Amino acid sequence: MSKLIEGLKRIEAWLKINMPDRALELRPGLLHYEINEKVKDLPFNLPQEVYQLYEWHNGCVDRFAFENYDLLPINAAIAAYYEWLGEIHYSQRESAYFFEKSFPIFQLWCNCSVHLCVVCDNFNDNPVRMLDLECRDYSLRYRNLTDLILHIAEGSNAILLN
Repeated sequence: MSKLIEGLKRIEAWLKINMPDRALELRPGLLHYEINEKVKDLPFNLPQEVYQLYEWHNGCVDRFAFENYDLLPINAAIAAYYEWLGEIHYSQRESAYFFEKSFPIFQLWCNCSVHLCVVCDNFNDNPVRMLDLECRDYSLRYRNLTDLILHIAEGSNAILLN
């Protein structure tokens, strides 16, 4: 079992014990071929970690936050990605690079213009960056999705907001 899956299982176990109502709000996971069908038109390939995340659960029914961030269902993540493409001005090459290769996984619960995204290129370890459209913050947050999930799972508690 991968470290990512282990971390996700620990988070879900914590939820079932400490916030069982929230655990019930997790959407069922998707099958690999269902994810493929949904992402087939993206201009990049998603890393295996993203597939594992959405095979675990496809977001939640209401509001489920990982340390102040909501896990986006895959359809919402795809819609957010394409919305960015409509907002970026290609004269801003630095911005364009991050938008073109970044797949939003989490959205800040109180500001839908702030996302944690997996950078989907073949040149690195698929780091997780913050993309803040208002503040133009593209800062590196985690080496990869596994590191993000392990950070949450290893915390003293999985912070979930009501």
